[in-house]
Amino acid sequence: MTNHFNSSGGEQNVGQGDHAIGKQENVTQTVRGDGNIFSGTGNVTVNGIPPALFAEYAGKLAVTDSALASFFKILEEQQVPHSDLDSKLREIAGQYKELLARVGDNQAAKQAIERGDYAQAEALLEDVARQHSMAAAEAHADNARLQRLQWHHAKAAAYWQKAAALLPEESKRERSLYLHEAAYDLHRVDKYTEALSLYEQSLAIEQEFSDKEGEGIILNNIAEIYLAMGDYDKALPLYEQCRILFHEIGKDEGMMLNNFCLHINIETLRSSQEIGNKVGEAMMSWNVSRAYIKQGDLRQAEAYMSRAVQLAEEISYPLLEEYREALADIRAILRRK
Repeated sequence: MTNHFNSSGGEQNVGQGDHAIGKQENVTQTVRGDGNIFSGTGNVTVNGIPPALFAEYAGKLAVTDSALASFFKILEEQQVPHSDLDSKLREIAGQYKELLARVGDNQAAKQAIERGDYAQAEALLEDVARQHSMAAAEAHADNARLQRLQWHHAKAAAYWQKAAALLPEESKRERSLYLHEAAYDLHRVDKYTEALSLYEQSLAIEQEFSDKEGEGIILNNIAEIYLAMGDYDKALPLYEQCRILFHEIGKDEGMMLNNFCLHINIETLRSSQEIGNKVGEAMMSWNVSRAYIKQGDLRQAEAYMSRAVQLAEEISYPLLEEYREALADIRAILRRK
C-alpha cells in the first residue's frame, strides 16, 4: 500500500532520511501499546513517515521494508481514510503473506513480491500461467489423438476445441492447427456446418501469417466439404484458389486436383448406379480406382477395380482385359506389402 491519508488543517513537513515522504496537517500519530500500528487525529495526507515509525510498522507486521513501502503506496493510490489505516495494513499484510506461501518454489516471483515489484511478479506469474495453459492444451490435444485412433471423431473434435480454447493469446499458429484438426474430425462425422466454421477460423489465422501452404490446404478441405454437400458452385472456386496458391509456392497441385476428380467420379458413379447404367458404372469404377491409386490408397483402389472387372464381365465390355490387368497389378502390390 502507499502512504496516502486525507488531511485538513495547517501544513507541516515531516520525515527524514530515505523514508521521508512528505507532509502532514494537524496530525497526531503514535504506535499504540495495544498492538495497533497507527492511531491519530485529524485528516492526514502522508507521502512518507519517519524511519523509526516505519521500522516499527515493519516489525509489527513482520514484513520487509520494501513490502511495507509498497503497502503504503497501495493505500495512497486507493485513498484509504486515516480511520481504516490499521485494519487495511493488517489486511494487506495477511494477503501478502498468503501470496508468498502460494507462489512456493517460484523464487523469482517470490523475490519480486518481497521487494514490492508487483508488476514484475505479475509478469512472472503470467508466464507460469501460460506454461500451465500450454501443458493443459497439449494434454487435451493428446486426448483428441487418442479418440481419433479409436475413430471417435466427435469426441476428438471436442478435445481439439478444448485445447484451442486453453492456448495463450499469442499461440495463434497452434490455435490454427487445433481448430483445423477439430474441423477435420467433424467432417469425418458429416457435421459439415460446424466443420466449416472451424476451418474458416483456422483459415483466417493462416492468412494473417501469409502462410500460403496452410491457406491452400484449408481451402482444399473447405472445398471437400462443399463437394460432400453437393455444392459444386462453391467447391470449384475454392479448388482454383488452392491450385493458384500451390502453384505460387511450387507445391504439387496433383493431389488437390485428384481429390476433386475423385469426388466428381464418385458422384457420377452413383448416378450411373441409380439409373442402372452398367457401362457408365464400369467406367466410373475404373476412374475412381485410378484416383485412389494416385492417393496411395490401394485397398480402396482394389475394391473399385474389382467392381469394374465384375461389371465389364457382365456386359462384355471391350476394356475387360485392361481392367483385369490393372486389378492383378494392384493385388500383386498389396501382396508384397
